[in-house]
Amino acid sequence: LLDAFKANEEFEKSLCCKRKFSECIPDNVKRNVCFRKDDPIFYNMFLTLEEIYTGCCKIAKIRRNVIDLTGSKQCTKDKSLEIIVKSGTPPGTQFRFVNLGDVHYNRIPADIVFTLKEKPHDRFTLVNADLHYVASIDLKTAITGGNMAIKSIDGETLRIKLTNVIEPKSVMVIPNQGMTKCGDVNKRGDLVIRFNVIFPMTVDPMSRMIISEALNDDSD
Repeated sequence: LLDAFKANEEFEKSLCCKRKFSECIPDNVKRNVCFRKDDPIFYNMFLTLEEIYTGCCKIAKIRRNVIDLTGSKQCTKDKSLEIIVKSGTPPGTQFRFVNLGDVHYNRIPADIVFTLKEKPHDRFTLVNADLHYVASIDLKTAITGGNMAIKSIDGETLRIKLTNVIEPKSVMVIPNQGMTKCGDVNKRGDLVIRFNVIFPMTVDPMSRMIISEALNDDSD
């Protein structure tokens, strides 16, 4: 029976017929044939965090082998696929286009699958819906306080006032300043700030004495 299916091309050429060989097989025979589906074809689709935040539309162009209108030979065709990425769609999400792989006789075409990947960002790291940010501050600011500004994922500038002593590797959480959550653009994750305190390489004797006196806990 499978050998009969493989005779598809010869059958069509000999009869100069536009009907496919499978169309000439009785339905009761077709029901006993199980066509194998080709394995999925995977592609990575890299997006910036800004594109994930706002959502976007991507056009992917593929080239596939198909059977021509006569059903007697294969030819190559280009096809454009539209991929709609909703705001907050998490990395790892797959977009599947069913049966758009190469067309072969007696086989079901493969699915084309695009997997969303995030591009490395110069400021943020995405963890679930939270955005992690490393802020480097000098020792003076860590002890005495100050102001810092962070450009958020939506392009706005966040101005943060530091009033408490910042310990190395301490963490500050700014609610609702992270990535949008897929399915509800009104909800966002948090901005998680991790502080990197930069210590001076050298301290002159006079400054060392002043710091020592300022930090002296002796009540005497």
